Amino acid sequence: MSLIHYFPDSQRHAFVSIAMAHRLYRLPDGTSQAFVQNARSRTYQYRGMAIRALNEEISAKTSGATTGLIASTITLLAADLQLSSAADWRFHFDGAVAMMKLYGGMGTVYRTVPYMKLVLVALIIMEGFGNTTSPRWNQSSAVTELGLSDLVWDIYGDGVLPLYLGTLCPRPLLMNVLTINYLRQVDADRTTATDPVSLLEDIDSFSPAEWVEGKATPDTRPQWLLLGCLYQSAVALYCTMSLQSVGLLDPKATPRTAALDRAHYERLLQLLKQVFAFPHLRHCAMWPLVVAGIRAARGSREDRRYVVEELKKGARYGGSALPLQAKGLLERFWASGSMDWEDCFDRPYVFAA
Repeated sequence: MSLIHYFPDSQRHAFVSIAMAHRLYRLPDGTSQAFVQNARSRTYQYRGMAIRALNEEISAKTSGATTGLIASTITLLAADLQLSSAADWRFHFDGAVAMMKLYGGMGTVYRTVPYMKLVLVALIIMEGFGNTTSPRWNQSSAVTELGLSDLVWDIYGDGVLPLYLGTLCPRPLLMNVLTINYLRQVDADRTTATDPVSLLEDIDSFSPAEWVEGKATPDTRPQWLLLGCLYQSAVALYCTMSLQSVGLLDPKATPRTAALDRAHYERLLQLLKQVFAFPHLRHCAMWPLVVAGIRAARGSREDRRYVVEELKKGARYGGSALPLQAKGLLERFWASGSMDWEDCFDRPYVFAA
């Protein structure tokens, strides 16, 4: 906090908005409506101040984009996502990407401005996981298109991130997610270089035990292993459900696909219960929980009730409206009677920010 005065006004106001939103969504049940309304008004007041300050800072920069403006835009995007106030989170995301391109592109930023790595990782996570929970016809490919795979691999890294960024997905599984995102956009009758069945087998053969080596102390190894297993099952289900939805996987034609789908669903529910026993890991598990919720359309009423309760807890633990937004989305999906991944999303969402 001693360095806060070095940040531009836009970031300072956005930080205050984030802190106040965190407090707002952690208020205990029974808090007076007057207090809640006042807290909400103050939170949005600082968000508005951040937007105005950012506009002024952009107008004042006659020399073009700067890394400071990019970081400020991402901070404001984080504040918007926490409040679920952005009608389309991609407005600020696209703004940050546009400024990065003016600066020379993601590769230039990565090579010349080391302290921006976390901002780049945030962009990769937001776009990569945001595409999973967005309609196939409304995908973004600014920082995660297949042509950037090698750069994304290097930027994301395979160590322990020095700062929590909404997911601790193993790097190989992240790359699988990006491949699935690409396949979702491809018509079922078009030939692709990636065989969906082979992709699913690749995900299933991922070894969390090998991935965790060198990343943890003896005390934390079980938790890292849990996260590796959690994301393996979540990514496997994303693969089966989303590619079945666009006609690239047919469980009836490949019985093993159906078997893997059932096995990873049962495993994911058990792993979520184990992960949530560690409160500090809850923040890393919202995307896997949402995946479980979509699959629960073909599960039991108890499964759906479990997902709802954990999302409600997640909002309180994390001080964020995102889990409540996910809860509303899933409840509408379940009520529709559809079990199709593509029917779940009416616009782009991101549940890993």
